[in-house]
Amino acid sequence: MPNKMERFSHGARRILSLAQQEAETMQHTQIGTEHLLIGLLRHETGIAARVLHDLDVDLKRVQDLALRLSSFSTRDPNAPLELSHGTKQVLELSVDEARKLGHQEIGTEHLLLGIVRQTEGTAIHILNRLDISPEVVRNQIVNAMKTGATPRAEAPAEGISFPPHGKQMERFTQRARRVLSLAQEEAERLQHSYIGTEHLLLGLMREETGVAGRVLRDLGLEQRRVEELVERMTRAYKRTSDTQFDLSPGTKKVLELAVDEARRMGHHYIGTEHLLLGLVRQTEGVAIDVLKRLGISPEEIRRQTRRVLQESPVQSASQGTGISKAQQPALDIPLHFTITLNEKAPIEFTLTSKQFYEVYMHTLLALQKGTLGTLYEETKAGIRIMITRADTGEADKTPTTDEQ
Repeated sequence: MPNKMERFSHGARRILSLAQQEAETMQHTQIGTEHLLIGLLRHETGIAARVLHDLDVDLKRVQDLALRLSSFSTRDPNAPLELSHGTKQVLELSVDEARKLGHQEIGTEHLLLGIVRQTEGTAIHILNRLDISPEVVRNQIVNAMKTGATPRAEAPAEGISFPPHGKQMERFTQRARRVLSLAQEEAERLQHSYIGTEHLLLGLMREETGVAGRVLRDLGLEQRRVEELVERMTRAYKRTSDTQFDLSPGTKKVLELAVDEARRMGHHYIGTEHLLLGLVRQTEGVAIDVLKRLGISPEEIRRQTRRVLQESPVQSASQGTGISKAQQPALDIPLHFTITLNEKAPIEFTLTSKQFYEVYMHTLLALQKGTLGTLYEETKAGIRIMITRADTGEADKTPTTDEQ
């Protein structure tokens, strides 16, 4: 159902990713309805999770029941994971539920409604064990949507223009962009009419794999405590249903400062660490007030960020590609390259191992950002190195420094 999948919200797609993680953790051969149910519970900002929490469904209890009731055998770690027949049916039913409700987007609530429309499957058996009927779930979802938890709460940040624009925005890493999306989710959850620095702070904490998330955890910050402080300090900022989202002046300033932080550090990308450093360069705003209440100073954050980057200097640049600090060249060893193209005379040149690593990282980042044309171009000792995608005829130069 490729065309239909495009209609699934950011939150709903996240559920499918979480369901896969659960199936892998349990070493099951397929992604079943039980894994979907666990994914719905783990995605705490979704409508489905709020409904299940309101019904006192406990994540740990569901995971225990899933392990006990699942019929899937233990799989070979190298074997591909597939969707079970029941999960495929749930996805089809969720599309039908969205159609019945007149919704263009398919969110977590539609996935949950699809699960409870089944009469068989591990997920429905788990809910039966917990004495939760399909009718109770349906009623709770209807009530949640009536009280303002509309499907829009799970939409990705498509309608908001995040400055800086153009080529600078292309330099934001996958994790940094996810933080911006999570910030919008937080603003939606709190029913605010703007995306403020406090929402950015919450987004940085929720993106646990980023440098900023690690820094904040290392300093003892707890997600729940930060959420409580934000809610208490912004209680008067509730929005009306027809209010459009906008970035607060403070958030716009943080994004500009993040670009400046990357430039100062000589980084060609803008990651979660730069967003965090931009955040603490401000002297006003809810985020900085929250950090002060928790006894954390900007200097502590800057110091801890430097420490984390020194321990794992390629974490942000590699963006989850599996490159570790140990894989970086420790010695600057000369490497001799010979390239023969179409039986012509061979091209010979020398690069040190560190130069080669730099070429590799630039190319990797360009590919991850979807850059077309030239991925890397540089001249060293009279030798012009140019890496170009083979699937495009374009040859636009990709910036390799902040000034470019």
